[in-house]
Amino acid sequence: MKNAVFLFIFLFLTGLVAGGVVPINGTLVITSEPVNAPIYINGTLKGRTSLNITLNPGVYIINVTNGKAWNATTVTLTPGEKKEVVLSLPKSEESEMSLLPILGLFLLAGVGAGVYIYRSRQSKESSTEVRKTDSFIEVKAERAFGISHIGNRENNEDNLLILKLPDAYLLAVADGLGGHNAGEVASQISVDTLKEIFEREDTKEMSEEEVKALLGKAHELAHKKIKKNAIGEREGMGTTLVTAFIRNGKAIIANTGDSRAYLIRGGKIVSRTKDHSFVQQLLDKGEITEEEAKRHPMRNIITKALGIDFGVDFYEWELERGDVLLLSTDGLHDYVDDSRIAEIVSQGKSAEEIVRKLIEDALPVTKDNVTVVVWKG
Repeated sequence: MKNAVFLFIFLFLTGLVAGGVVPINGTLVITSEPVNAPIYINGTLKGRTSLNITLNPGVYIINVTNGKAWNATTVTLTPGEKKEVVLSLPKSEESEMSLLPILGLFLLAGVGAGVYIYRSRQSKESSTEVRKTDSFIEVKAERAFGISHIGNRENNEDNLLILKLPDAYLLAVADGLGGHNAGEVASQISVDTLKEIFEREDTKEMSEEEVKALLGKAHELAHKKIKKNAIGEREGMGTTLVTAFIRNGKAIIANTGDSRAYLIRGGKIVSRTKDHSFVQQLLDKGEITEEEAKRHPMRNIITKALGIDFGVDFYEWELERGDVLLLSTDGLHDYVDDSRIAEIVSQGKSAEEIVRKLIEDALPVTKDNVTVVVWKG
């Protein structure tokens, strides 16, 4: 408290000596092309471009819309700073297919990356079948199956991982973001890093807490590698990553972003990861309903991603015989309702049957790549 008081006095006196008062607020000057576009700051409509607004210091998400077209960024405003923000809007009919680089705390999600599949060197006797075409790739292991499909995109920027370890399964899906194929690079780095770490470490002797720490280490190392490689046209690239380690009747989940893990039992979703997203924050505050969240204009804004703003949540789920663990990118769960996902899972006799049916349901309606990995107990 004393330090804070001394700092305030120092800043105040310094301002007086300099002939003025230390400024408390900052100013944002927001323009767009085309002009006269509505501006949302932290989800609240503040006017139209061009806009000159005084705000308290802090981090702000700036969202500019024009019909279905939109663009967004985040800025950090310091005391006395005047910051100019210029956002270009794509043509309305092209906006849903655009890749919009959004840097800082909030970012655009749901634009996927190519697929990277591995087989563990530690488990040579276990087979992992991989089949690849121009539009999809599928991976099959003893109790797990996954497909990543290009969906209604020009290229597939989702990644998936099915890794059979001597004593466990390691599953993951990643959804990259960033223009110039940078999302593909980011999600590949994340899955590659995960695979390398878990092949190198001997998890058989690890406690659950040690496994959790290793998952966190993998997410953090991937984050650092992505940031290191985010140069030139790849600046601002990032990826979601949800990872599941399954062993001895328990699943340990690590999640960054808005890809999801579901635990489904008896036709019901009993557990699900929570999205790192702007809309999820509104849900948590009780400001919108689940139905409103599905239609919210900022539903694609996420608050955490590897390579951009690091954060990871952990979950520990007890598994029972017949349980299904499902991992998906938002190309599935943004377009197929949770109730329908649970219904398909309850009807599937195998991991492969479940995945194929989910992909079949998603493809006619999704506007994104779609990736699903299922483990069936």
